[in-house]
Amino acid sequence: MKNSHVKYLFLLLSLLSLFLLFILSLIYPIPKIPLNQISEKNIDEKILVEGIVERAYETQQVSYLTLNDSNLSIILFYPQNKIKINSSIEIIGKLSNYKGKLQLNADSIRCLRC
Repeated sequence: MKNSHVKYLFLLLSLLSLFLLFILSLIYPIPKIPLNQISEKNIDEKILVEGIVERAYETQQVSYLTLNDSNLSIILFYPQNKIKINSSIEIIGKLSNYKGKLQLNADSIRCLRC
């Protein structure tokens, strides 16, 4: 096979893989769970939650958030934007147990109302 054919084959395989990932993301969406229904049965699951920021503490490397009426701690490493108290946000992350408390390790945070 010529070198140029190999490049096109890899390009085609890459595009096919991206398309397959897109289709899978549509078929298996991340479940949205109300704050009052999050429990230890959700540990190690990727979940989506919405809430209003009640407390926020930020450093250059990490943000610690608490949402309204929730015992859930939210951790975001290397935050891109400052998150304000009383902002309505949507968080996608993986739930874990840290020192006996539920913690959401955020992959992404989207501001719904800032």
